[in-house]
Amino acid sequence: MFTTKNIFVTSLMLTYSLAVSAAPTMNELSDNAKKKSQAYSSSAQDAVKRSQSTIKQTIQKNGQFFNSTRKQADAIANRAITGTVNGTPDKQNMIDTGVNTFVFVSRSIPEDVLLTLFRQGLGQHKTFFVLRGWGEGDVNQAFNWVETVYEKLGDVPNIIVYPQLFDFYKIRRVPAVAHQDRDKNWYLIQGALSIDATIEEIRRRNFKHPLSRQWPVVEPDQAAVERNKVSKTDWKKWDQQNRKALAQTFLGTLQLPYSSVTETTSYTPYKILDYDVKDRFGKTIFPKGTKLNPLDADPSGKRTFLFVDGTDPWQVRFTLNLVKRLPDTTVFYTRLGNLSESGVEIYPLNEAFRKSFGLQTVPSVYIQSGNKFIVKTFKRK
Repeated sequence: MFTTKNIFVTSLMLTYSLAVSAAPTMNELSDNAKKKSQAYSSSAQDAVKRSQSTIKQTIQKNGQFFNSTRKQADAIANRAITGTVNGTPDKQNMIDTGVNTFVFVSRSIPEDVLLTLFRQGLGQHKTFFVLRGWGEGDVNQAFNWVETVYEKLGDVPNIIVYPQLFDFYKIRRVPAVAHQDRDKNWYLIQGALSIDATIEEIRRRNFKHPLSRQWPVVEPDQAAVERNKVSKTDWKKWDQQNRKALAQTFLGTLQLPYSSVTETTSYTPYKILDYDVKDRFGKTIFPKGTKLNPLDADPSGKRTFLFVDGTDPWQVRFTLNLVKRLPDTTVFYTRLGNLSESGVEIYPLNEAFRKSFGLQTVPSVYIQSGNKFIVKTFKRK
């Protein structure tokens, strides 16, 4: 599934904490593939060259990244937690993150109501939506849900999973809003009209009744879920499985047939939407069924992609010769093989990306020509 880089899902900073930025669309790939995949690619080559010790280092780096992100999420939440509810904040402990509004939500809220709130939060950098958790599944469950939100809104507001905030404010039903008013105090109000109207009610100190219907919080405390998982985890087995999976991903997981003919064809990367794309005001920009071509956004681009199997020595030589002639070529491999020793920047190809290019055989070269690709396949010599 494609997302756009301008959906910056700052957004999903998770309890223990994770952050996501979206992957580039096809028409942005050659400009951004190196930036988006640099660490992934270098780790791939390192894993093959230096075996388990290097994989351990990669895992440690990932851990450092997640710890850094957790501190960022903690800083945002701490600004609300350190202040008292409807009272005087502890100014010495306040952290100036710029966030002044937390909207507590749950997936128990009817979809139309929830999407309306999300739509109001688009582009509002001082407003964060807070979930208590996502459940027993892995973090991809949360990511997939954010993808669904994007598909329906065309963008994503700031979303964090932070059960500590639910505990601190004793949130049992949602929506509810915590807002830092002009006097620098934090105030909690039950229910929500529009976000702006709810903030106005806070300024009026109208806390007597919920502003709207509320629904129970159905998600579990994700921190408790994760602590339970940790207590039950066989870490030695986990480490072995992850090393194996990581190494396998770096080595490449696809096996495509070699091209049987040398020929030139063309390919237009159309995508048919199976959902409505809307702007922040709810207006439909692209209705379901719309046929889109991402290259239409930049028909003057000069992008070249090479897809090869690194376990074939001939294709490795082919790669070196092509990159020498066209140094801006972005190289994807189905299997790593001896490409690890080539000195060329390379990226593992996954099944979703293969489908987006309609790739059937290797080696294949895709050269952008306006809003389509000229596709050249080469028979192995």
